[in-house]
Amino acid sequence: MSLPQATTAFLSHLAVRRSTYTLAKTPSVLTPEQIQTVLSKVLRESPSSFNSKSPRLVLLLGAEHDEYWGKTVPEALTAAVKSQGGDDKAVSGAVGRLEMFKPAFGTVLFFESKAVVEGQQKNIPQYADNFPIWSQHASAIAQTNAWVALTNAGYGANLQHYGNLTQDQLKKKHNLPDDWQFTAELVFGAKTDEPKPKEYDEQKENADRLRVFGA
Repeated sequence: MSLPQATTAFLSHLAVRRSTYTLAKTPSVLTPEQIQTVLSKVLRESPSSFNSKSPRLVLLLGAEHDEYWGKTVPEALTAAVKSQGGDDKAVSGAVGRLEMFKPAFGTVLFFESKAVVEGQQKNIPQYADNFPIWSQHASAIAQTNAWVALTNAGYGANLQHYGNLTQDQLKKKHNLPDDWQFTAELVFGAKTDEPKPKEYDEQKENADRLRVFGA
């Protein structure tokens, strides 16, 4: 049975979202102003629990993107590995992976406002234990929507998670609110290669992932 045209189009947009690591600054895909517009629309259209609007975004471009992946993350990761007893080989292995991110065009940093979450816990105490979980849901939705939007614009992108190591430095440098909690980085840029075709046997794999009752 065929699906409605709008549904088919939406699913095709989801399929474009892939983890792409071969990224470059050129050729230009969108202007900085257009990227800002995309992210603004993502924040507007992405749902959150009780319409809390807890996600917060920071866009790093140009020298700020380069410094983040060329200095901030490598230094923080090196210190973290050494603090756990890692030797030079372990440091090299961990930091070497970062070299694929600096050549990209930019990075979207995702945060969640703990002040918003705590306000929900105070105002609606019967759900207090769930609001931190729902905050993560809201962040994940915003991450996915931004990823889908940017890849459908023509970018390649990949999602990273070094924020636990770098959020204090970022807050200090950019004067970000103390209550912002770092959740993820979306690295994006012009694709220099296409990701490999996705291998997924939908009928076989979804037999254990999707169950229907009452139909």
